[in-house]
Amino acid sequence: MFNSKIIYSFAKLLRESNEMITRMILESFGVDKYFNGHIDSGTTSLRLSKYNIPLMTESDEISFRPHRDQSYMTMLYDNQVNGLEIQRKDGEWITASIPANSFIYMLGDAFWVTSSPGFHFSYVWTNGRLQAAVAESGLLKMDRK
Repeated sequence: MFNSKIIYSFAKLLRESNEMITRMILESFGVDKYFNGHIDSGTTSLRLSKYNIPLMTESDEISFRPHRDQSYMTMLYDNQVNGLEIQRKDGEWITASIPANSFIYMLGDAFWVTSSPGFHFSYVWTNGRLQAAVAESGLLKMDRK
């Protein structure tokens, strides 16, 4: 089982990192005066995920369907698998190259406050400069030995 003190310490460091990046985003748009209100209005959650190798199927391709995370921001830790793919604006998929022992930060759906179909608030206030990432993860041609 997990050591709760270690998990708590890790979660605290992630929260501090998240707050720093959020502050940088708000500063870049000249709205950093709203930082404390934004941070105070939210909560932080930590979800640890471990994906086991599925049973043998007809296909050797393992993947998780394309999606946007529902959170404001997602932090992923490098697991040296290189299975994360991100969809570019033109629809093409690229493989994310994450350096060892590092994190990747991705904006989530909560950043795209939708008030009507097809209208995304963040697209307006960021002038299209920031968008929620569409991502999928998978291991292609995985060695099951």
